[in-house]
Amino acid sequence: MNAIHCTAALQRLASLGLEAERSVPGLEELLSCQLDLLRRNWSSRAFANTVQASAKMTYAEQPFLHEVSRPLASKNWSKELQFSGLDVAHTAWAFAALLSSSDSLLKELEAATVEVAPEFRPQCVANTAWALATLAVECPGAVWDALAAAARRVLMEGKQDNQNALNRDPITNRFFCELIVEAVSTGATAPCQHLMDVYQGDF
Repeated sequence: MNAIHCTAALQRLASLGLEAERSVPGLEELLSCQLDLLRRNWSSRAFANTVQASAKMTYAEQPFLHEVSRPLASKNWSKELQFSGLDVAHTAWAFAALLSSSDSLLKELEAATVEVAPEFRPQCVANTAWALATLAVECPGAVWDALAAAARRVLMEGKQDNQNALNRDPITNRFFCELIVEAVSTGATAPCQHLMDVYQGDF
C-alpha cells in the first residue's frame, strides 16, 4: 500500500460522513500507515488530502496532526514541498475546520497563499479566505491583496465564460470572492472580521 491508496481510503471514509471515533475499524492503523508513508516519501497532494479527510471526519487527534504536519515547519510550501494552489486551499480549510494550527504553520500558510494565489480556482479562493477568517488570522496586507487579485480574476473569468468553474460552483464561492474584493477595496482594517461579520455560514 502506498500514500495514494491510504489517501483514497481516508477520502472514502470521509465521503461516507463518518465521524472518526476510535471505534471505526482500522482507522488508527490506516492513519499510522499514512504517517509512515509520508515520512518516507513526501507528497504534498497526499498530505493535503489526508488532513482534509481527517477534518471532514472531525478527527482532531492532536498527536497525529502534529506529526503529519511536521514537514511543513520552516519550509517554503510551494517551492520546497511542491504545494499547488489546491494543496494550500485543502490544508487551510482542514486547519480551520479543526481549529488547529500553530503560529509557525500559519506564517507558512500565509506565505504559500501569496505564492500560489495566481493559480487559485474559485473554490480555492473561497476556502482559503474562509479558513484564514475562521482562524481569526489578521494576515499581512500582501495576503489579502493576493486573495483579492485571485478573486477579481475568477470573477472576471466567470463573466467572460458561462462554462467557467465559478458558474458551476456553489453560489457561496461567488459571494465569498465578491466579499474578499469588497473587504480589500474598501480598506477594511480587519478583513477576517469583515468576512465573518457578513458571512456566518460554513463550508
